[in-house]
Amino acid sequence: MKRTIIVTALGMVIAMQSANVLAGKQIYPGSMCVRWSADDVVPTLNHSRIFNTSSIKEMRVDCPILHQNFNSTFGNNLDDADIGVINGNPNIDATCWLASRHQDGSVILGSTDSRVTSGFGNHEQNLDFGGTSRNSGNWYYIGCLIPRSHNGQQSGITYYSGED
Repeated sequence: MKRTIIVTALGMVIAMQSANVLAGKQIYPGSMCVRWSADDVVPTLNHSRIFNTSSIKEMRVDCPILHQNFNSTFGNNLDDADIGVINGNPNIDATCWLASRHQDGSVILGSTDSRVTSGFGNHEQNLDFGGTSRNSGNWYYIGCLIPRSHNGQQSGITYYSGED
């Protein structure tokens, strides 16, 4: 009986560790994004998506990507990331960037890769990023400038994702 419990428990631990290494693409709702500062537009929540209801200011947000794979044998890079954006403003493109950052003393270093929406409307546009390499201790996020509303049409973020 004891042996069965120990073998079962060991099997569960191995399965959980394997699941962490092979977690694959993580998809996050737009509501996981946070505004840059207290002076920025407060996102409006709608079905776990966020929208900019301001007709005056762009909405600035960061969308954190959780790092799942810390095992250097299987790789330490972010392999893929994308974000779903609705751009309701015909005059301003939404701009998003994938950022990989790490801190060296008091200095923050890293890389950035930008994408912009193409056109406008109430449809979702997928901004697809490739991967990005990392140094030890990196963190990842997708930052965005989301256009202000135009004639009642709002812009926002529906989801974002990352895979390492």
